[in-house]
Amino acid sequence: MVQRLREQGRHGLLFGNGGFATHNHSLVLTREPPPAGTLPQSFESQAEADAARGPVPPFVEDFTGPGHIETYTVLYERDGSARFGVIVGRGASGERFLAKVPAQDAAGIDFLCDGKEEPVGSEGHAVAGPGGDILWHRADS
Repeated sequence: MVQRLREQGRHGLLFGNGGFATHNHSLVLTREPPPAGTLPQSFESQAEADAARGPVPPFVEDFTGPGHIETYTVLYERDGSARFGVIVGRGASGERFLAKVPAQDAAGIDFLCDGKEEPVGSEGHAVAGPGGDILWHRADS
């Protein structure tokens, strides 16, 4: 980044994570000196982030019923095919749950991956599936 800034540009952002993606660090580099009186300063923001986070919702392992997607991911096989999707959902009472989108649910996997619509916040239903899995079905599917 230093070399690139010496060649061109004004600002650069370096980001790295560590642990099991549980620690992150970022550094802003610039060609411009900071305004007088701005340094040194504390960049510690953990207490503010903790206060904004709020309480952790209860987790319900065998949740079924309506809910919405809070976040999601798709796991892949080595050949690039989808293995299955996982959604972290929230029920109507605020409880958190996990549900699976099987690879055979091509429309469900496409919804999570194609970028045509934002999955986060979308509504659906968690239903009991074979083998004890909780499966996710979009509200409009």
